[in-house]
Amino acid sequence: LAGYTLGGADMLRRAMGKKIKEEMDKQRNLFIEGAAKHNNVPEEKAAEIFEQINKFAGYGFNKSHAAAYALIAYWTAYLKANYPKEFMAASMTLDLGNTDKLAVFKQDLDKMGIPLLSPDINRSDVVFKPECSQTVPGEGAIRYALAAMKGVGEGAMTVLVAERRENGEFKSLDDFASRCDPKSLNKRQLEHMAAAGAFECVNDNRAQVYDAVETILRHASSLAEERASGQVNLFGGGDVGGAQGLPSLPQIRDWTPLERLEREFRAVGFYLSAHPLDTKKEQLEKLNIKSVADIEAMLENQPGVGAKMAGVLLKKMEKMSQKGNKYAFLQLSDATGVYEVTLFSELLAASREFLEAGETLLLSVTAESREDQVRYTAQSVQRLEQTLERRTDEIHIMVETSAPLVKLKEFLEIEGSGPSQIILHIPLQNGRICEAVLQGRYSLSGQARNILRGEDGVLEIREV
Repeated sequence: LAGYTLGGADMLRRAMGKKIKEEMDKQRNLFIEGAAKHNNVPEEKAAEIFEQINKFAGYGFNKSHAAAYALIAYWTAYLKANYPKEFMAASMTLDLGNTDKLAVFKQDLDKMGIPLLSPDINRSDVVFKPECSQTVPGEGAIRYALAAMKGVGEGAMTVLVAERRENGEFKSLDDFASRCDPKSLNKRQLEHMAAAGAFECVNDNRAQVYDAVETILRHASSLAEERASGQVNLFGGGDVGGAQGLPSLPQIRDWTPLERLEREFRAVGFYLSAHPLDTKKEQLEKLNIKSVADIEAMLENQPGVGAKMAGVLLKKMEKMSQKGNKYAFLQLSDATGVYEVTLFSELLAASREFLEAGETLLLSVTAESREDQVRYTAQSVQRLEQTLERRTDEIHIMVETSAPLVKLKEFLEIEGSGPSQIILHIPLQNGRICEAVLQGRYSLSGQARNILRGEDGVLEIREV
């Protein structure tokens, strides 16, 4: 109609899509002139046609399409507002096998104040389901789906839930081993279930259950063979199906809190019960380090911001530009969400040695809101632990026995003096807490603190 070339038409399309007023005004004149030149369209009629095109830059629907969308939007909004737990559980079930989408739903639940509870062999269903609080009437949560754990399979979890519904909850690991179907479960499935915390209702030592997976499967297979052959164990009288009982499990210490989170992450696909940065909250606030939620709130009132951010590196994807320069996308997680940062060639080369999955990073970024998405570009990257150790004023160690103090003394003697004051919180017989401040200042590395967190008798370690 107006004699546009393909390239010129694409310029018009882009101006419409981006809603660039100056460019649209320029295109209006080109359109009117072109319509007159190529098809003798009067200026007034060409202007009228262009205004119709311009109007549809605001996203035009035909009436029947718009009406159907409006009705579905109303239904959806009503359900989310009045039945939030049921609505979110159903939405998550539709994306049962999509870990990335489930992580986004987890962020939404956090904003809505709805807890997402860990998978549980006695409480979880195959799919996500709402669950009422056992302690606070009217309060509730969503229980994680058994089939949403990585590598366990919907079929095996369907068999497990059917057994529980028919014969009651599993009372112990022994009871689970005697009743599970060894043909539908394998070592990898049980390891993922143990790492995700699904057996905590019968044994809260995840490491012990994880190491006992082969023992559980052998015992389950032995009992299944006995039942199939109709034999009775000589030492078990007439009680077929578990007369001997599960052999004793190895007495091993549970994983440290950070190890539990790392294993849980691999089994679930994101941090479910807690986040590795939770213990560093006060330090991050003191250094004015912003979270994903903070950045999103700041961008509501301005197009772009510069800030420091922290995160656990989930994965790195390297690309090659048209000029042959390498760049990368880093996917990171903090306590409020998951975000992606672009890293250009020079910075990528300078920081490549520590850009490994699981590394905790401190980044200076610029964040811009574009097309309803936040785009992050890194200006600098460094290891978070190194920065925090230089700026840790106080390390608070909460203990319930004197046992871990021997290990603490060893670490302090090895690592020597440093920037941090050590404060012990010791419970007294009258229920009060005694604060004991060690003389001098010490260095207590992140690695040493993580080891101490796993010691019997240590309740919590907090850095300020």
